[in-house]
Amino acid sequence: MDVLAVEPGEKLAAILQERFPTATVVRSRAEDIQPETASFDLAVAATSIHWLDLDVVLPLVHTALTPEARFLVWRNVFGDPDAEVSPFRHELQRIVDRRGATREGNPEDADHTATKIARTSLFTVEQVHRYRWSIELTADQVHTLFATFSDWSESEVRQASSIVEALGGTVTEHYSSWLINARPSPKE
Repeated sequence: MDVLAVEPGEKLAAILQERFPTATVVRSRAEDIQPETASFDLAVAATSIHWLDLDVVLPLVHTALTPEARFLVWRNVFGDPDAEVSPFRHELQRIVDRRGATREGNPEDADHTATKIARTSLFTVEQVHRYRWSIELTADQVHTLFATFSDWSESEVRQASSIVEALGGTVTEHYSSWLINARPSPKE
């Protein structure tokens, strides 16, 4: 399989290249690439769709895909909305609330994202799969994970790992994930 990975972050691009040396890693925003027409059988937006300007990216992806291709959009929702709010989650929310900034819509809602993809008429959403899962994390694991979040400062990352220490050294986090399976509409 030939893989082209597009990642704007220097650290994550380096990790991708190290872990997948046969992949071509392009350090760029998805909005800035110019893919060849009908050159890909699969495009995946993995935990990134909420950062993308869909008015720019969706036409680029549509152009790049073959007629039989699929566009998969995967997102881990940090905090299962159907799970009880844990003390860790409660304290994390206090960090987020101090920022005061919010994004348009609900980027963690699969139906919201599927609607945004379908309304362009470039794709038909065929399925939306939902998954629920949990993981136990140490303070070091929380630090490592949160350090990959581009909208979290180093100070906020340290605060998150300190919360884990204050709660006994480990926390169980409940997540939900979803996967949108869309096919490109015929090109005109």
